Amino acid sequence: MRYAFISDIHSNLQALEEGLALIEKENVDEICCLGDIVGYNANPCECLNIVRDHPKIRKIVVGNHDFNAYSDLHMSDWCSMSYDASVGIKYTRETLKDNQKKYLKELPFELVVPENEPLSFLMIHGSPLDPFDYVLNTIDAKRAFDSLVKRNDAHICFHGHTHGTSFCRYYKSHVSFELGKKILKCSLNLGSKDGTVYFDLSKVENGAYYLINPGSIGQPRDGSRHSSYAIFDTDKKIVEIKFFGYNIQEAIDAILKAGYSKAIAKRLEKGK
Repeated sequence: MRYAFISDIHSNLQALEEGLALIEKENVDEICCLGDIVGYNANPCECLNIVRDHPKIRKIVVGNHDFNAYSDLHMSDWCSMSYDASVGIKYTRETLKDNQKKYLKELPFELVVPENEPLSFLMIHGSPLDPFDYVLNTIDAKRAFDSLVKRNDAHICFHGHTHGTSFCRYYKSHVSFELGKKILKCSLNLGSKDGTVYFDLSKVENGAYYLINPGSIGQPRDGSRHSSYAIFDTDKKIVEIKFFGYNIQEAIDAILKAGYSKAIAKRLEKGK
């Protein structure tokens, strides 16, 4: 099987369409979405409809922005969210149709795919420890691995939430952690439009565990303007993280037209 993984679309229609067009050429069997379809950007309705109706996107978990888009929480309860995030949630709530909120509400918090197989993987937005927890460093990764080992239903976890690519391996009590800029640096030559980095998962047969973050489609925060997605080939036991560019100016124009501030729009240019 060949799976594609996308995450943190955040209502960025331009990036989503470009990413899916590239994935279409990858000959994948399924596309898995790791949450946060909505939030931050200008086109929550269009992005949600694409994800919901795409024939190959059949596995989807809820993200924290998706959750806040349909939950009964008042804005004053979003104490853990930044100002930019809360503005995006307010816009999303006002824009989504009732049936779209209902769709988000019915999404699971996690999935194990396929169940009871040697290469089963957990899909969750944040971390095996908690759907909305962050894996930002080695300490976070160790806590996540402890939870993954205790669960005993998958050795591989695909997650998002941080808006940056990361690859973590837990093997013989040792955690190795490769994060964002390091991955991007080794995959892109200066001035190139896109790039790919490969990770070998063959040690899963010897008891290794993996945490893999494909990065963000709609709002990358690795200091670059490159969105990313992942491809997992279960026969080869290889994960490829692929970076790509898209029409950022068109996305910025859409954000400004939607009534967001220039500061929020410029986040896409800065990659932060």
